[in-house]
Amino acid sequence: MAKKTLKNATIDTNFSRLIRERDDYICQMPQCKFCENHSLRSGGAECSHYRGRRYLAGRWHPDNCITLCHPAHAEIDQGPQALHVRLMLRVLGEIRHDMLVERLQRTFKYPQWERIEMHQHYIAQLKHLERLRAEGQTGVLPVVSWD
Repeated sequence: MAKKTLKNATIDTNFSRLIRERDDYICQMPQCKFCENHSLRSGGAECSHYRGRRYLAGRWHPDNCITLCHPAHAEIDQGPQALHVRLMLRVLGEIRHDMLVERLQRTFKYPQWERIEMHQHYIAQLKHLERLRAEGQTGVLPVVSWD
């Protein structure tokens, strides 16, 4: 029997959809001068990682990601680190931010079975959020982290 594998790109694609759906496809940059925080459901919404995807400890953790419009994402990535820190402190609050920073300092290596389980969890979360949107809920919706 062949061993089942799951590529990072597959998890990344669906996790990105989950984050954008969680944030209702609205840029989370306060008073964004680029998109004026209008819905980007028709395009332009991006999943922005606070700490890059190379850090597995946060790659697929909902607190490590927010939705930004393309220009705000570029500004955050190219700007001073302090700008990114202030944004994430505002979005997460101090306690969740500190917990995330602590998490990001750990080394993670997910075995294949955990990656598959995590992906299935986030697909179920995405379907749940899509049902809530279909029922008329708006704004940022809660996402339960896999771990």
